[in-house]
Amino acid sequence: MLIVIHNHKGGTGKSTSAAHLAFRAEQLGIKTLAATIDRQGDLLRWFTRGEALLEVDSPIQYGDHVTALYSPDEFPTRLAANFPLTIVDTSPHSDVTGGAVSPDLWIVPVDNRTAIENLASVLPLMLKKAPALLVFYMADGGGVGALGALQDAARMLDNIEIYDEVIPKSGAMFRAQLRYCPVWESPFGADSVVHKAIVRFADHVFKRAGVAKTVAPKKSVRKAGRR
Repeated sequence: MLIVIHNHKGGTGKSTSAAHLAFRAEQLGIKTLAATIDRQGDLLRWFTRGEALLEVDSPIQYGDHVTALYSPDEFPTRLAANFPLTIVDTSPHSDVTGGAVSPDLWIVPVDNRTAIENLASVLPLMLKKAPALLVFYMADGGGVGALGALQDAARMLDNIEIYDEVIPKSGAMFRAQLRYCPVWESPFGADSVVHKAIVRFADHVFKRAGVAKTVAPKKSVRKAGRR
C-alpha cells in the first residue's frame, strides 16, 4: 500500500502528517517505510530528533517497525516492495502528479485557501491515478467563520474525499515540531485534543488502506539509529 502526501503549496503540514502516520504505525506494529523525496528532507528529522542525517539510500530504523529513508526526487520503489505500508512525503514542487509512480491513496493536507486553489490545478491529474483524501490541518487558526468558508471552498472540488475532522491548531503540536517528536511526547501533548485527533485520523487512513491493526498500541519509542 503506497500513500503519497502532497499539495502544490508548501507549509501545509505534509511532513508533520507523514511523520505522525508513521509514529502511529509504529505504535500499532505496522511495518512501514516512511520516505521523503523532498530534497529538504524534513521528514527524516522527525525520526532522528532533529539530526540532519540526509544520506541518500541510507535507511534509518525507528523503533521496531518503521524505516525512514531519504530518497530525493525518486520514489523508493524497490525498497517499498518489502513493506506492507509505504508513506511518501513530497515537495510542493515535485512532479508526482505527472510522474510514473501511481499511489494507492493521496493524502492532501490543507491549511488555508491558497492550498485549495493550488490543489485545484493538479487534482484532475492526481485523481487519474488514485483517490484523494483531503484533511484540514491546523486550518482553524482564523476562527469558526474562516474555517467554514475554507470547508465550503473544499466542497467545490470534484471527486475528492474530505476527512470530516479538523486536525486542530495546537501549542502541543508546535512544541512537537520544535522537538521533532510525536505530539503525545511533547510537553502537555499526551491525551491532548490534537493527540486524539491525530490518532483518529491515522487509524482512519490505515483502515481505509487495509492495513489496520487491532493489537493494543505500544508505548512511544525514543530510539533511532541506522539500520
